[in-house]
Amino acid sequence: PVPQGCVFSIDDAQKALDYADRIGYPVVCKPVAGLRGIGVITDIGSRDELVKALDLYEKSQLGNDDFVIEQHVKGSDYRIVVIGEEVVAAVVREPASVLGNGVHTIVDLVEYKNRVRALNPHLRSRPIQFSDAMRYQLAQGGLTLDSVPAAGQQVVLANSANLSQGGDSFEVVDELHPSIRDVAIRAVQGIPGLGFCGLDMLIEDHRKPIDQQSATVIELNAHAAIGSAQYPMWGTPTPVAKLFFEQCARFHDIELPPERADRLCVQIVVKGKVTKVSFRRWFKRRATRFGVYGWIRNTGRKEVTARLDGPAEAVAALVYLAILGPRKSGPTSVTTTHSYPVDEPGFRILRRSTATSVRGFAIRQVRRRALSFLITGQRRFTRSKPGS
Repeated sequence: PVPQGCVFSIDDAQKALDYADRIGYPVVCKPVAGLRGIGVITDIGSRDELVKALDLYEKSQLGNDDFVIEQHVKGSDYRIVVIGEEVVAAVVREPASVLGNGVHTIVDLVEYKNRVRALNPHLRSRPIQFSDAMRYQLAQGGLTLDSVPAAGQQVVLANSANLSQGGDSFEVVDELHPSIRDVAIRAVQGIPGLGFCGLDMLIEDHRKPIDQQSATVIELNAHAAIGSAQYPMWGTPTPVAKLFFEQCARFHDIELPPERADRLCVQIVVKGKVTKVSFRRWFKRRATRFGVYGWIRNTGRKEVTARLDGPAEAVAALVYLAILGPRKSGPTSVTTTHSYPVDEPGFRILRRSTATSVRGFAIRQVRRRALSFLITGQRRFTRSKPGS
């Protein structure tokens, strides 16, 4: 089951209003190809509310894109992860909210809750944001950011349950009814070749059979983030990354070792804005702190290569840090390959090899001459004369 809906361009607001009148309220307005819940407005109860919602959508980051008007469906928001032909995770997501205590303002309560979110690896970069959308949602309940909710009063701050908009996450895969699992798997099988999917559904109660309640498939996401199941705010985490790699290995007939290695030896090549920005010194400090042996050196004008040998978790962490880089850097790609162990203890910064330096010098000379030619528009050359 899917909700009735239609796509409109940003210039077709009048048609969108007429369509909503025809299918009946409440409706949902959302980007046709959105992300992180930006521009999503749910439970719009009247034409006047839809006019305000469309104005709010235009002011969002995706306000120039096409949008969808569709039926609002009852139920909580679930992200169900399917790998192969198996449901491996199910996270129910609730809109951002705070619980009043009769003392603090909504602003204070949001700040306190963001401190808790900062302790979660997946949610620390997804704090509850103060925005026009939040003020709109509060206004629906006659509240402002300076309001002091009563003790025990739950104040909803967003009208979508997206985690990037400050939503909460609960892992419930062990409670998921078999009939809902079956619908999720069959929905994913409707897209040929989709071996990994994050299926979004609205479900009244995940413990009840699907034919005894309202349940709707909202979206199939082919590159869904796995962090919500890997690091839920509440509930037992699911090792989605591990299950995903194991499924890939089976699909490609790759035999995996029976156990994880305690030690890892890899070589990484980092490209982008990584030279002349203290990248090597920054990386060395972290490698030394993690107890990883090896070296790092510049191997191109915009390329750094490093050899790492040490505890598996420490090496994996360094590879991840290489993707981020220090503040002034800008890595664009990190290629990691298995390598042989490092003989010498400690971590060193190596100079670029002589051959590489000479080649780089020659390339720079050619570029300078080419630039000089372009600027002057003249060719200067010497011709040999007879007898010279």
